[in-house]
Amino acid sequence: LKEVLTDCQNALKNSEISTSYIIGQTQTQLKDIKDSYDEMQKNMFMSICYGPGNILTEIQEVDSVEFPTNTISALIGSINTCDTEKVTKLLDQIFEDFQGKVSPLIPIYLLQIALNVISHITSFDSNQTLFDYQDILNKITEASSLSDARTVLSQLCFDACSYLVSFQNKSKSKQDIEQKMIDYLNENYSNPNLSLTYISNIFGYSPKYLGRI
Repeated sequence: LKEVLTDCQNALKNSEISTSYIIGQTQTQLKDIKDSYDEMQKNMFMSICYGPGNILTEIQEVDSVEFPTNTISALIGSINTCDTEKVTKLLDQIFEDFQGKVSPLIPIYLLQIALNVISHITSFDSNQTLFDYQDILNKITEASSLSDARTVLSQLCFDACSYLVSFQNKSKSKQDIEQKMIDYLNENYSNPNLSLTYISNIFGYSPKYLGRI
């Protein structure tokens, strides 16, 4: 079976398609097939550790890995200051620690890292629509290698940097609008025509937006 699958891989390479296969252990009784299936599931869950183009026949010994708590805190801080160079270095550090190791915790940790960044973004604005969070998590879950997962996380972090810069600029603009409105109201509070609609026409914003701020 392994030889046949190797031939399949070689044939598909001509079409630039990379495939991986997981072969369960041969069982002599039907009731024991579940054991092979359980082993294959464990291998599949850790496939990101093996990379693409593999034929796996047994579960490798699991390595010890730790969640990079301090590095993640530094990563969030670098996103806040939009220090993309430091973001890159911190991601390098995280993935260097994972490189060459096999553990079911690695795909879980990668999702946790993404969720940490996502949670940080939503703490500023839970209604933003720039990020398709489910799509990001799906891409990490379906990544065929650590390199692919790194690409997704890098893009998320860089997009987060850009978003926070934009958000901070909007916040400053919003504060400027508030102050101009307050100044106008202080100077014209006796005007009987004052209303949200009246002020929105003066400042060029919708009544709904001005009412919200």
